[in-house]
Amino acid sequence: METRLLKTFAPMDDESGLGYYRRLSAANGLNGWKELARLSEVSGARTGLFSRPLHVASMLGIDAAACQMASAKEELSLGWRGLRRTGFDAVCPHCLGESVHLRMGWGHSHMVACPVHETLLVDKCGGCGQRLRDSREHLEYCDCGQLFPALATTKATDSQLWVAAIIVSRGASSGRWLPEVREVHPELFGLLVRNLCQLFDPELTVTRENAAAPRTVLEAVEFLRPLEYLLRDWPHGFVAHVHERIAFGPATARTLNTKLGKWYLRIREVGLDGPLNQFLETVHQVAAADYVGVLALDHVSRHEGRKLSHLMLADAAAQIGVHRATLLKAVQAGLVASTTRPHANRGVALEIPIEEVEAIVRARQAWVSQAQAREALNVPEAVYKYFVEAGLLVVDHSGRLDIRRGLPVELACVEKLRERLLMGPWRADDDGGSRLQLREFNARRLGDKKAIVRLLGAIAAGDVRAMGPAKTPGELEYLESDVAVFFSSKSVDAGLTVQALAKATGWKWESISHWIDLGLLESVPAVLRGQPCRVVMPEHLLNFTQSYVPLSTVARSLNARSSELLERLGGIELVGGKPLPSGAVRGALVRLGDLAVAALLPPLASARRTEASLTVEAPL
Repeated sequence: METRLLKTFAPMDDESGLGYYRRLSAANGLNGWKELARLSEVSGARTGLFSRPLHVASMLGIDAAACQMASAKEELSLGWRGLRRTGFDAVCPHCLGESVHLRMGWGHSHMVACPVHETLLVDKCGGCGQRLRDSREHLEYCDCGQLFPALATTKATDSQLWVAAIIVSRGASSGRWLPEVREVHPELFGLLVRNLCQLFDPELTVTRENAAAPRTVLEAVEFLRPLEYLLRDWPHGFVAHVHERIAFGPATARTLNTKLGKWYLRIREVGLDGPLNQFLETVHQVAAADYVGVLALDHVSRHEGRKLSHLMLADAAAQIGVHRATLLKAVQAGLVASTTRPHANRGVALEIPIEEVEAIVRARQAWVSQAQAREALNVPEAVYKYFVEAGLLVVDHSGRLDIRRGLPVELACVEKLRERLLMGPWRADDDGGSRLQLREFNARRLGDKKAIVRLLGAIAAGDVRAMGPAKTPGELEYLESDVAVFFSSKSVDAGLTVQALAKATGWKWESISHWIDLGLLESVPAVLRGQPCRVVMPEHLLNFTQSYVPLSTVARSLNARSSELLERLGGIELVGGKPLPSGAVRGALVRLGDLAVAALLPPLASARRTEASLTVEAPL
């Protein structure tokens, strides 16, 4: 028979499932939730109202969604397993003064404080001194008439509020209290609290399982008291506790499992993965410094927290990128810090501190292979070798014997060369000639390997400039005319330098250089013994001698001095002379065409015959 309630409403977001039915019963003047169950024609046990939500909704005229929500809340509280308060309530007077409904978190036996008002919960009436039964008719006051919002409260501690915040948020957050915990499963959190509090004393190895489910708030406060020490100034209090447990553990223990016993096994159970890992990680960090047994051989050898302390020799070698034997030699030579720990029955195991492994990895990252260096410069292997020959890159193959190097080229040297080449300076003018890229500087194209080395040195020094910026050094472009200056050894062999020409002809080298500067005598630029020079090719000398003759050469042919001949040339023009500070002119040239014209003039020819006869008759 259906009995529709006069007042119906939906559950509050933070209201417990049973609290919803109790509030519904009080609003309709019923004698507790059991009478509500009787009217719904379900079992009088607590599960009766929650196992058939649609039936209860139909019988009482309640929205089905409200009953289903209440059943869902009850299902969540069942996940607390043995940590659920039954038969009695614990409430926050301040919360009841704001809204008369039972919060879901109050039903957890480890919930002793209100994280909103930061006060302890109350589970005894301040008037009659009796515990608050869950069968009382009204939620906000006792059967004796005591109004709960008027009760005095006590300030809660940080550890009590830390536990309460996680329970109220259903594992979502620990609020502002440390250690910070987010997204933890309530069941795992309950196991952690039980382990930390129940096995706080290192001497206690056997415990009663139901001791972790205190019945009253006072018992729960006493049960959670170890957290006051463990969570103090996190993580320092917990670190100090781990130190104490390691010192207290059996002296003959060869693994962390036997050293710390059940306490460690339970910490590992809840902290192997997830947000509670920080507790296990702290244990491993302390044990790495205090404990001489084998840590890496425990079942958590691959655990992230474990890797923050030490690595087994093989794992460290794999992370560094070397063979195990190579790392072992470095350890034996004292080049790598290590820790020796007992292993198996009589053996020992080598472990490398993770800080040492990371330092070696960082040091090795500062060195690269020659292939990586070529890729950074964007040049082929042949051009890369010229960089090495020019001393712009240093290749040290002895680095393979150094655990902190391994590769032959220092990355900083490559980066410095890249910066020097890519930052200029650039060539200001462009004669429109053809260009060559730096990566095209090979012997097949240019011929002289030594000249390529000299050219690269000049480029690095800024003496030969690229036409403009590029993405990589290999793409930098240079004028072929600038490059050709360094590839003129054949020209030197085929022609004469200024000094060699002066020696062969008797002409002054200053005069020859001046003629070249004036463009009267052609030459090609060249590099001789690393120094720039100018070379006069045979065709250049032929063109010059067909057009000009030095005045000194004419004077020698007439057995006279140049100054005497200068007075007798008449109106013949002299070219190419270099003025001296004294006012004289050195290295004057006479055009052969002018001499030929003068020779054909009769006066000049008659004068020459007269002079010749006088010269013959002079001895008489």
